[in-house]
Amino acid sequence: RTDSSGKHLWTKSYRINGIAYCNTIATSNDGGFVVAGSTIIEGTNSFESYLLKLNGNGDSLWVKKFGNKPSGFSSIQRTIDGYIMTGDNAIIKADFNGNTIWNSSINGIGLSVIQTSDNGYVVSGSIDHNLGVLLVKSNKDGITSVDETKTTFDKYSIYQNYPNPFNPTTTISYSIPKSGFVKIKVYDLLGREVATL
Repeated sequence: RTDSSGKHLWTKSYRINGIAYCNTIATSNDGGFVVAGSTIIEGTNSFESYLLKLNGNGDSLWVKKFGNKPSGFSSIQRTIDGYIMTGDNAIIKADFNGNTIWNSSINGIGLSVIQTSDNGYVVSGSIDHNLGVLLVKSNKDGITSVDETKTTFDKYSIYQNYPNPFNPTTTISYSIPKSGFVKIKVYDLLGREVATL
């Protein structure tokens, strides 16, 4: 944490299972923070989502885990009565103590969530491995409408892998203008080829 002029105030690290990723953070209603991300479920290679509550000094107050739906949170927003989070195939509303108020499924990856002036929520993201745009409008109690727009690609594109960093697997999405065989080569930081997919 830094102050407004960038002066270092404190650095903390936290352990949640063996491997954990912090994807997003929000301020809490008491001057602290809520960190949201993903962690590996003990004894498996599957990810689950979590919330980590910190006080203003960075001390851990509690951890809440939400299972693998979503497998990790991409976005968190503090609301008037708690937090709203989104990730793979889900939107979750929690109170200020991290307890689930409701959980709604979505058909895609929620990447960003905001609260609207009518106390509902809007989630944006992607569908079909980044080949379309996902837009979900929810009232304060759950899903009310979904707009999934497919896009057409006329060029070759490769997208950021998810999760990043990864261990032991990751997903690499790409688009090509027509169907066909694809070969992807992976290089290390020194430019050496390490894998052909």
